[in-house]
Order: sequence, then C-alpha cells, then structure tokens
Amino acid sequence: MFFQADFSGITLRGSPPGRGPDELDRCRTLPTDNRHYLALIECLKGGDWRSLKNIHKRRIRASPEDLGKWIIRLWSGAEDDCFPRDVIANWRKTDGVRDPNQLIPGRTRLGHGPFSFDFQQWDGSKWRVIFQRGGMKGWHGFDLVPEQGGTLLVHSIEADLKGAFRFAWPVLVAPVHDWAVEAIFDRIEEALATGSAPRHTTRPMAFAPRAAFFVLKRVARFI
Repeated sequence: MFFQADFSGITLRGSPPGRGPDELDRCRTLPTDNRHYLALIECLKGGDWRSLKNIHKRRIRASPEDLGKWIIRLWSGAEDDCFPRDVIANWRKTDGVRDPNQLIPGRTRLGHGPFSFDFQQWDGSKWRVIFQRGGMKGWHGFDLVPEQGGTLLVHSIEADLKGAFRFAWPVLVAPVHDWAVEAIFDRIEEALATGSAPRHTTRPMAFAPRAAFFVLKRVARFI
C-alpha cells in the first residue's frame, strides 16, 4: 500500500485495499486536530503500509537565503536551533570534527528521540538526510522554493516500511512527526520575525501526538 500526506491543509492520499470511493474521499481531507488521527486509523483498517510519502508545506514571507540561515541550524542543539528541542531532545555530531556546527555529507549525524539520520546534502535550497532503523528506510528533508514575496518551505519524508514499522509509523511515529514539523515551521517564522529562535515551543500538542510520544519513548527500542 502507498500512502501520501500533503499538509498544506491536511490532505491524505492513499489506496487502502477494499475501500470504495466514498471512503477514500472521506480520508482525503481531514482536520488537523485529534480527528485527523482517528480518521487516519479508520483509513488504515484492512491496509498494509509498505511505503509512505509525507509532505508539509508553508509559505513564508522571507527569501530562501534568510530562511536557509535557520534551516542549517536545525538539530544543532544550540540557542538558534528552531527544532522544538524543549519538547523533544535533539543532537548533532560530526566524526573527527570538534565543531558541532559542521555539516559534512557522510560524516555528520543528527537526530532526535530514538531516531538518527546521516546528513547527505545542503546546497542552499535542498537539505537532505537519509536513515535506516529496523524496518524503516528512506530520507527526509527540506526544499526552499522561491516564490513572489517569499518562499515555499516544504518538508518531505519518503520511506519503505517493513515489519513492526508498518504499524508503528501511522499509529506512533506519524502523529509526533506531523506535530514536530509544524512546530519547526512555527519556530522558524518566529525566528525570522524576532531575530532569535524561541526558547519555548508554543504549538500545543494534541492528545494523539502526546499519547503517541508517551508510548513511543517506551517501545522505540523494540521496533
């Protein structure tokens, strides 16, 4: 089964086996609160995820150059890091290099919670990392697309899923991931407006991601 989520609203596109057109239409446009999570579970009944594509988009009133200054600081763990690190601990390190700010393809690793990634690319408009953990293998990253009056900031993740991750992604990982990406967008917008990354993340974590985060921290080593 292939599943795609485009979070410019939230719209979900998928092909659950055995679902009729009405059920698919009900799955395509979902609200962003806990009802999203509940509807997502309904969409997955009888399905078997083998691959995923999850996309978040936001138009930001800043140039790619100004926006990029905050993208490269993500996962640095520093005061100018716009990852919601006050909620989810994160880190970055580069083998053989003392400066934690370095981003070197093939040598820099970064992550948050139980997940770690290998840095692959940053060229000013495209930021990429790759990952493989248990039954989840793929990449995620940001694209900065210039537009009139600003930039379209896109975060994408694509992965193949095996074993326990076919259940863990939609039920445990996706709710936390979706909250974290939108929190990053919020924090970047605030940083652009104020000149400094916020100390506290203001985006509320609804019940679904809070419950998923609670469980994920306790079962991550088993998946």
